[in-house]
Amino acid sequence: MDVMSIILAILLILFAYPLVIYPIILAILPKNKIQHRDENINSLSIIIAAYNEEEHIVDCIESILQSDISGLNLEILVGSDGSVDRTVEFVSAMNSEYVKVFDYSRQGKNQTLNQLVNESNYENLLFIDADFRLKEKSIKNLLDNFGKLDVGIIICPIEMRSKSGEDSKEGESVYQKYESFIRRNESEIASCVNSLGSYIIKKDIFESIPSDKYCDDLHSILTSVKKGKRVYFDEDNKIYEVRKSNFFEDYSRRKRLVGGGLSTIFAFKDLLSFSNGWSSFFLWSHKLLRWFSSVFLMLGYIFSLFMLDTFFGLITAYTISVLIIISGIGYLLEKGEMTNPLKLPLFFVSMNIGFIKGILHYMYGNQNAKWSRKGLD
Repeated sequence: MDVMSIILAILLILFAYPLVIYPIILAILPKNKIQHRDENINSLSIIIAAYNEEEHIVDCIESILQSDISGLNLEILVGSDGSVDRTVEFVSAMNSEYVKVFDYSRQGKNQTLNQLVNESNYENLLFIDADFRLKEKSIKNLLDNFGKLDVGIIICPIEMRSKSGEDSKEGESVYQKYESFIRRNESEIASCVNSLGSYIIKKDIFESIPSDKYCDDLHSILTSVKKGKRVYFDEDNKIYEVRKSNFFEDYSRRKRLVGGGLSTIFAFKDLLSFSNGWSSFFLWSHKLLRWFSSVFLMLGYIFSLFMLDTFFGLITAYTISVLIIISGIGYLLEKGEMTNPLKLPLFFVSMNIGFIKGILHYMYGNQNAKWSRKGLD
């Protein structure tokens, strides 16, 4: 095998590793039982940062109030990050003894979260977004698990649904099921290193998030890991997300999440040392190599175009070219708001493009400290 073929093979293996090889490794690794404790939790502060959420915030709070909260000391803290719509007015009009609303000036999501935590009265903090909806037993089940399991954080899986209650059929929903498999196995081996936006944490583990270039949930997860507390993915206690799925917004959100994720991980760069055991292995495999796999695929495609006189180069170039063409057709169908049977290949290609752009955003420091429902701008 010539040098070009060896380089191409290495690039394709690096691309495939986080997608295929890593999940297989997780599946066969021995699992470690979580230590148990006996704590009866009867208090909870629910933290919601909101920016222009008049469409979602009332339904979010009502889903909490309509869940089983009997015998629970509960407070719902809503912080408006300089909203210019009726978010604050709508929350205030609910006139609930459980709800407190704070109308902050525009400062960024993470600073809003920091201030809400400082205002909270209870030691157990549940973070959710305004477009999340809790089920009847969500809080009770979550607190029961948090009291029984000796962990620093419990992550709730997010299931995308429309406002009418229909399950999302988008490509991202398929991807999230794949991600849930990885999160579950990481949790059972040591500690999950990836979240979905909703989690419960002890107040003494939470640390103020120093920059809005960081992903707030990932910052808390890595803080827990750094403090030696396990992070558990509670696969059975789903929370619904009712945001309207939009390909173009999803693409931008992935780009921002990668840039923010890289900023967050490198703020905890000590955790990347393999002396930290499984957590470092998970961070390299699930996060860094996964995001950079898009770079390996792009480089592999470029290399293959210079190897069209070999079967290996030709089949690689042909396969990736067909995938690009199919996703391009899917993009046109999506843009034209037509029925799109090519959502999955479109999602895959756009996700990898978003990863590359997110890496560039991190490298050039193009993120700013403001946010919207779509994430960091």
